[in-house]
Amino acid sequence: MQLNEKTLPLHTIGCPVRSDGLCSLEDFLVATAKTNEEAQYAAACFGDYAAKKLITSQVSNGNLDLTDAARK
Repeated sequence: MQLNEKTLPLHTIGCPVRSDGLCSLEDFLVATAKTNEEAQYAAACFGDYAAKKLITSQVSNGNLDLTDAARK
């Protein structure tokens, strides 16, 4: 599988480890046979998630700076 021109190793989903990170179609179908059941879409979309902190500062570089200096 490729994402942004980089091969993502498929052994992480249950395919055999290969040096190129790929997987035969048969192995891929076996490895992903139950992914829809395991995804728990209802919980992901409608779960009761309580916010632990109110985000009031800017997010940069994927990190939220919650220091007092960033709030000024």
